[in-house]
Amino acid sequence: MDFFSHVTAGWVLSERLQLTRKEKKFLIIGSIFPDVDIFIGLLLYLFVDHDLGRNFHREIMHTPFFGLIFGIILVLAIKNANKKQIFLCGFIGVVLHCLLDQIVSFSFKYPKLLYPLSNATLELNQIGMWPLIIVNLLTYLVVWISAFKLYKATSKTPINIFRKEV
Repeated sequence: MDFFSHVTAGWVLSERLQLTRKEKKFLIIGSIFPDVDIFIGLLLYLFVDHDLGRNFHREIMHTPFFGLIFGIILVLAIKNANKKQIFLCGFIGVVLHCLLDQIVSFSFKYPKLLYPLSNATLELNQIGMWPLIIVNLLTYLVVWISAFKLYKATSKTPINIFRKEV
């Protein structure tokens, strides 16, 4: 899934859960953070090993296990906040990212949803191309129609959450 759809899905979910402004930020950041591995992979490709860099995307950072790690990092880094809520928002954001990548991925590298217990992946491309295209389109439609309805009802966007309050 693309960056904007991950942000939008995180925003829609955070609004539906009626989170505080700070909690919304952490859920949205969690919903895009796993793709930082693209930049890490690029650095590994350029400076360490081509194969390692090429294969780094959608490994550990695209797992619910990483969601736990990300949640713990947020709890340790953020002061003056409800630690449980911050942990859950970061974790839910990462898991949302993984699930969306699982559903709409046309690649042959799906997230390892059971890592570290198993390296197995659920490969949806086995169901055939047309059902996968339909599932992809429906997922994008649900995310973007939900965002449009939310915007019409509230006149808010994800950008509003990250702006300074006046």
